[in-house]
Amino acid sequence: MGAAQTRILAVSLFFLFVFVSGFGLSFLPKPFNGMLMSVHKLTSLALTGYLVYVVVQFHRSGNFSGLEWAIWAIAGFSFLVAIVSGGMIAAAPTAPTAQTAAHRIAPLTAVIATAAAFCLFLLRGR
Repeated sequence: MGAAQTRILAVSLFFLFVFVSGFGLSFLPKPFNGMLMSVHKLTSLALTGYLVYVVVQFHRSGNFSGLEWAIWAIAGFSFLVAIVSGGMIAAAPTAPTAQTAAHRIAPLTAVIATAAAFCLFLLRGR
């Protein structure tokens, strides 16, 4: 397994952990357990940082096409929406419907866009 595949596997495991911890939090009453919420937030932050590192490394190995940049932009925007909506949900005594919907849709969009970008990267033979 090459470096690119190892990085993709690491990102996938990060995503899995963030989804499992978020899914577990959805069953807990508010206010959320501070330790579990912190683990979820810090793991999401670590995923974001590591994903930026991976994107930079992939870009250095070969320039991205316009389509790849567009997909990474969608993934980045989706991450931003997920982080902001998650913070709003955690801060509010009762979660508004719009933020809850955004926090359920944005992470899925981020995963789909990230997977599509990884597929394009691997298909280009880098």
